Amino acid sequence: MVKLTPEQQSAFIKKAPKAFTPCSGAWGRQGCTNVHLPFATKTTVRAALTTAAKNIVARSGASQVKSPHSRKGATARSAHRLMS
Repeated sequence: MVKLTPEQQSAFIKKAPKAFTPCSGAWGRQGCTNVHLPFATKTTVRAALTTAAKNIVARSGASQVKSPHSRKGATARSAHRLMS
């Protein structure tokens, strides 16, 4: 599952309808999106994860994201590298 905006969710579903479906109920209407890995490519999954991570950083207003692998904060760019 990835947390996208409703607009982003719509774009991912349009691009790969077998790979992405909205979660049920209010969560799905708010952008929570199920990822069906057997139907998804690495490229689309990576794009969805990167988009979701950027949403979290933007929403928190934080310039740093704490890495679970380090005691120091990592910049958004470093967080992207961790997901790659």
